[in-house]
Amino acid sequence: MKELRPKDTNPYNTGYDGIYSSKDSMKNIDFSNFAENKLSLNVLLIGIDSVSRLNFIRQMPLTRQFLLSHGAIEMLGYNKVGDNTFPNIIPFLTGKYLEELPESKKLEREPFDKYDIIWKHYNKSGYVTMFAEDSTSGAMFNYLKYGFKKQPTDHYLRPFALAREKAKSLWSNNNFCFGNRMEPAIVLQYTHDFLRVYKDKPYFTFTFITRISHDDMNMAGRGDFEYLRFLKKSFNQNLLNNTILFFFSDHGIRFGLFRKTYVGRLEERLPAMYILPPDWFRDKFPTLWNNLKVNTHRLTTPFDIYETLQDILDIDKTAERSKSNEIDYKNLKRISLFREIPLNRSCEAAHIKPHWCTCHLFNPVALNDSIVINVTNYLVNYINNMTSNSSKVCARLKLQEIKNAEISVMNDQVLSYLGKGVQTYKDYRIIMQTLPDEGLFEGTVRYYSDNEQFSLLGEISRINRYGHQSECVHDFILRKYCYCNK
Repeated sequence: MKELRPKDTNPYNTGYDGIYSSKDSMKNIDFSNFAENKLSLNVLLIGIDSVSRLNFIRQMPLTRQFLLSHGAIEMLGYNKVGDNTFPNIIPFLTGKYLEELPESKKLEREPFDKYDIIWKHYNKSGYVTMFAEDSTSGAMFNYLKYGFKKQPTDHYLRPFALAREKAKSLWSNNNFCFGNRMEPAIVLQYTHDFLRVYKDKPYFTFTFITRISHDDMNMAGRGDFEYLRFLKKSFNQNLLNNTILFFFSDHGIRFGLFRKTYVGRLEERLPAMYILPPDWFRDKFPTLWNNLKVNTHRLTTPFDIYETLQDILDIDKTAERSKSNEIDYKNLKRISLFREIPLNRSCEAAHIKPHWCTCHLFNPVALNDSIVINVTNYLVNYINNMTSNSSKVCARLKLQEIKNAEISVMNDQVLSYLGKGVQTYKDYRIIMQTLPDEGLFEGTVRYYSDNEQFSLLGEISRINRYGHQSECVHDFILRKYCYCNK
């Protein structure tokens, strides 16, 4: 890569000089793991932050049409399992919830090198690996976290991204452009060059672009042509002939006026997910292809993507195993999309916490209902307890107003999963505003009528922007709850 100088005003200098296959990037890869008769399927993960399935249709019609015209499978029931990027990407890459990882509460001080991320499995199996993000301070493993001590993949874009940040004179158009190019175009060019250099080697690549779409749901469309151009160029140059493409988002928009609506709540929980195997895949593996098509209408999660990525490591064995299509109905948390997912799969079975579940039905309930008031007070106290260890810098929140209250209606599938018996609890979903931060929070709480106890179901969502209100804390979880004392 070229050196980026802060005073360099050349608008055509982006500092990027291409990807090269070097001894350093290849020395740790044992290509002998691939027998001559073993089929390897490359993996290309292209992620874009905060784009729901419906907003992808609205904002990126060119990219979507290209994907569908080439036979991509659109996952209509793809449901997120956490609040923001990190708790949705961790299940995607590790098959576990964030809190299931060892020392997950020490991520500000502990590097991620020791965690069993899926690209390690591919690297050990003889794949060249790549990880590329546009954002630096907001990068998924670096935002209020330690990051990696050692380069996590064979090719890693972060050093270049950090260098770009220092070259402030080259940024323009509200920091959407660097030099003479949009930032997503630079990251996608890096990805394309990786595909070109390693077209004859097995590879696993993960590209995630944040800044263009994170803060404004109407900005994703600015990148539509760049994504289309990347896909067209890669297909026209036959770089994806042996590659399965996952084009996806982590969640929908999480803040703002739209998020306060009923549709906005659903879109936040239902991100875009498209899966496109190579053309030959459907003929060689008809059962796997048919299962993928069936699963477009099934409830799916990032846990299932992880299981699918595991299956790709030995696709021949996966195809052989799929002939029985047996599902362990006692463990429905992770099901490969190459297996037919049960039609009656529930959020409970899929380990989607009730707060994020889009299958549950809710009816309005009076704001002055005594249980609603008690549930709301429970939520306020819960937040204050979370920030209690930082009480010297975080203000104690008080309830300003209950904005909305709903009570769950259990459907027949859920009752069937839970078993027969008298239901002794109700789930309440509350939207409340607090002082002094004027924070808008949404929480789902289970109320047990037999002992009048409460239990939080998942996280408490912050659905308006907190901006600089919480800069006094460096815990990535507390950032959305703390209001710094002035």
